[in-house]
Amino acid sequence: MQSRRSVILCCIGLAILAGIPRAHGAPVFQDCQIGAADSVTRLQARCTTLVVPEDRAHPEGRKIGLHIAVLKARASKPQPDPLFFLAGGPGQAATEAYVQEAPAFDRIQADRDVVLVDQRGTGESNRLDCPAASGLPDDATAAAVDRAVDACLKQLPGDPRYYTTSVAVQDLDAVRAALGYPSIDLYGISYGTRVALQYLREYPGHTRSVVLDGVVPADLALGPDVSLDAQHALGLIFIRCDRDPACHKAFPDPSGAFAGLRRDLGYRAVSVTLRDPLSGAPRTEDLTWSKVAQAVRLMSYQSETASLLPLLIHQAAVKHDYAPLMGTALIFSSEIESDFAEGMANSVLCTED
Repeated sequence: MQSRRSVILCCIGLAILAGIPRAHGAPVFQDCQIGAADSVTRLQARCTTLVVPEDRAHPEGRKIGLHIAVLKARASKPQPDPLFFLAGGPGQAATEAYVQEAPAFDRIQADRDVVLVDQRGTGESNRLDCPAASGLPDDATAAAVDRAVDACLKQLPGDPRYYTTSVAVQDLDAVRAALGYPSIDLYGISYGTRVALQYLREYPGHTRSVVLDGVVPADLALGPDVSLDAQHALGLIFIRCDRDPACHKAFPDPSGAFAGLRRDLGYRAVSVTLRDPLSGAPRTEDLTWSKVAQAVRLMSYQSETASLLPLLIHQAAVKHDYAPLMGTALIFSSEIESDFAEGMANSVLCTED
């Protein structure tokens, strides 16, 4: 087992949220609404908390609560095996991520329960986050990072050694047993596929089927491979633009423009004044290369946002109009801060990848 300090030193975004479990015993459900905190979209469900040891080797020690939501099947006699939806990230909460994907599972819910378990360290399952650490500049020194890590450690509500994939699958099986399901179906998306594969490895007798959407196998190093894959995806977007007559005419060299933007922002950040894309209030913000890289990577995930990249890059690199790209970066950075528990994410990445 890694030392507490060695795991923490990897992580500069670890944190605290509430949530000491309410009580021990069998789960008691109540009506609830689920969804991301910054979204108006909500789903009606039945929720409960299952109390488990943080460290199963010492069950007498600290306890945490696993937040569980169940969307009941519409059939009067549902199938005995529910679908467990496993969110990505790592760092997303199932009860938040599922809401935007719910229409795709409507047919499943016709005759099966859908079970959502916020993986420990995410959502309402003792979320690990350190918002104060996210303000470190791109050129932060090692000493500054160490200070941020130490400050984070002092406010953490959990020990990050016990917030990894192998522990999470034990939680999943504890939930399965507590809810009385003999076997379950697993749907994993992105990092959730790694959780699904680990659960299958540990509990084959309790697994009826597995659906893997965007596979992240255990031997894929999420850190460096994510950057390389993102660069490859961006290159394909630029090639597609070059081959499309209208796109090529409007943006004749997206790859060169992007390289120039990277070079310019590498020398210095650009101060951008704009209206906040979420609140509409006037705002001045520094556009750095790391903000651009993060936004571009996330935009490449979906065709709707990927199609905007040649335009945004051209406006910034050629016309020096940075506001549209800055606004997009703010939207995505806000989503990451609210939707991803960076502490839990780094506990997984630093330990496993």
